[in-house]
Amino acid sequence: MDQKRKLYLKLESCADLDEEVIKALKDMKGEKKKSIRGDEWIEEQGLILFRGKVYVPKDEELRKEITRLHHNTSISGHPGRWEDAGACK
Repeated sequence: MDQKRKLYLKLESCADLDEEVIKALKDMKGEKKKSIRGDEWIEEQGLILFRGKVYVPKDEELRKEITRLHHNTSISGHPGRWEDAGACK
């Protein structure tokens, strides 16, 4: 199994969610919709998206792994700490 698939499965199965995410998911399920509050929160292919970006659960190891995978590539380089921090938001 490749790294991308492993990461996807970890994101999909992680249950340690922020309170705001839990509330949004409950609202979506209650209304039987795949999105809520316009397109602010969307559930798509097992992932939760906030404003079009994948939500990463409160799992520190998972967050570190994602940062490492996206930071340590030859194409990303290192733009400096301020630009690097902005890219992770």
